[in-house]
Amino acid sequence: MKLVRFGSPGFERPGVWLENAPGLDGNAILDVRAMAFDMEDFNEHFFKTSGLARVAALLKEKNLKFVSAEGVRLGPPIANPAAIICMGGNYSDHVKESASIMPKNPVFFSKATTAI
Repeated sequence: MKLVRFGSPGFERPGVWLENAPGLDGNAILDVRAMAFDMEDFNEHFFKTSGLARVAALLKEKNLKFVSAEGVRLGPPIANPAAIICMGGNYSDHVKESASIMPKNPVFFSKATTAI
C-alpha cells in the first residue's frame, strides 16, 4: 500500500496509489476522504487510531472512488510530521550510483520538517 497526498499545495487530500488500477488505463489514486469522511488526513491522529488497518479495509470495498493519476500533483505523504528520519544507502542501485559500498549497518539521518 502506497500512501499519497494529492492536490494543490496546502489542500492535499489523502489517497492510496494503485498501479494499473482495475477498470482504468494506467495508475490511479483512491480518494480516501471521499470514501471515509472520518479520515481527514494522514497525520499523527490517523496513525494512532489504526488508520492503516482502516485504509486496508477500504481497499476491499466495492464502488471505490478513483482519481486518474495522470497529471495529478503529489504532495508530502504525511501531513505535518513531527520529525523526518531518513535511511541512507537503503537500496543497492543507489549505493552503486554514488560509487559507495553497501554499509554493514543502516545509516540514519534527519531532515528538517520544512524540507517537505
